[in-house]
Amino acid sequence: MKTLVEFLNKTYDQKLENHKEYKKTLKEMKNFLTENKVTCSKSDDIDCIHYEIYVSSIKNKQHFEEVFFDTYVKMYDYWYDLTYKERKQQMNVDIDACKQDMKHFMYEEEEIFMPCFDSRMNHLYNTEIVLLDLKQYHTFIRDFEKEIKDDLYGVLPYENGFTSTQVYARWEIALWCISQWFIVSIVFYMAIMPAACPLILKCRI
Repeated sequence: MKTLVEFLNKTYDQKLENHKEYKKTLKEMKNFLTENKVTCSKSDDIDCIHYEIYVSSIKNKQHFEEVFFDTYVKMYDYWYDLTYKERKQQMNVDIDACKQDMKHFMYEEEEIFMPCFDSRMNHLYNTEIVLLDLKQYHTFIRDFEKEIKDDLYGVLPYENGFTSTQVYARWEIALWCISQWFIVSIVFYMAIMPAACPLILKCRI
């Protein structure tokens, strides 16, 4: 594996932000994140990968919110005549339908549609989105940057289409991801942090 990595680095040693085909993608991601009040000033390779996860997560989040508001408007005339349980039941019919085409994965018995957010926020959008009607939850819609966290779910976002990488090998302590633009090694400290494994950039192309 070392020989392969050395060959790839020697042949494709180029930062993502300097890669002609990736520059447009990076610019579009930064524009999207800036529009959504998410800081994206860095452009290291690992930051670019995180931005891909942010964008995928926020787009799923926005899709949930669109369904919520559409359903809320349709139900507005009798919304406040219903109990919380009745609102939730009717809202989740539409939410469950929209989830069918959304990328996600399972983590500790919770469906994760937004891997840059913790499982609590994923649970809110997945099953309790009716709570967005309450003022104290409005911050999740308009000002959510402080809720963004990196590397919450280990390899799972990479295995389930939330970045442009493709997992092509996996060991007990290392995961190697490859895309058409770069190679990145993601090291897992399973014995120390099995739930939130840190990412370490080992090589790039």
